[in-house]
Amino acid sequence: MKLGICGGTETLPYAAGCGFECLEPAAVVIRGMDNGALVSFRRQAEESGLIIRSTNGFFPGDMKLYEQTDMQLLSYAERNYEAAGILGVKIMVVGSGAARSVPEGMDRREAEERFIHVMDIIGGRAEEHGITLAIEPLRYAESNLINTLRECIEIRRRTGRDNVLCLLDLFHFYSNGEDLNDLDLLSPGELCHVHIARPDPDRGYPREEDLPKIKEWADKLKQIGYGGIVSLECSRGADFDKHAEEAANILKIFR
Repeated sequence: MKLGICGGTETLPYAAGCGFECLEPAAVVIRGMDNGALVSFRRQAEESGLIIRSTNGFFPGDMKLYEQTDMQLLSYAERNYEAAGILGVKIMVVGSGAARSVPEGMDRREAEERFIHVMDIIGGRAEEHGITLAIEPLRYAESNLINTLRECIEIRRRTGRDNVLCLLDLFHFYSNGEDLNDLDLLSPGELCHVHIARPDPDRGYPREEDLPKIKEWADKLKQIGYGGIVSLECSRGADFDKHAEEAANILKIFR
């Protein structure tokens, strides 16, 4: 497994020196950068010893996902894929809890079917760009649709697309009280990306006292044969750069 950290250009000064190998910016940010800036960003990352293989935040929180036409969805996604291609991104995480939540007055089953349709539409275009989409289950506090890994697996399979897979966010998983044995429900290759923060409501960076629980997580991922990226996605605080090395050292247990 490779260690990643979520962030953009502001993370470059310390990420590689702390032991991280991959940088994960937000799609909603990179889509707004011009192509020259994206080329420069990739070069800076590579010169720092980092690769950019994933993004998070596919849709902005204020986007009314179920009100978009297919053409609007494709137009929006196309710029994401173009920007991702310049950076060398292969996996784009679809969390976007606010955008995908069931709107007031909409039946949940209808929202599920609409979300599956959205993933089918943008997933087809993603495949043309050589990009995999990772559906992210979110804790109940952040969305009312696709909260658990079990739900994610079901929705992903209903899309019927080989390039629409599952993400495991261990913080959300922990917050929802899910069972680690649920990872056994995943088919080989169905889990394509992992996010992590410490197992605590503060969603902070991993600390020494978190090691027992994090070791359980690492052991389970190794048991099911996961070999991708584990990206740190946590609340940082103003002085996180001083603690990044501590966090990276804790996360080396995944290697």
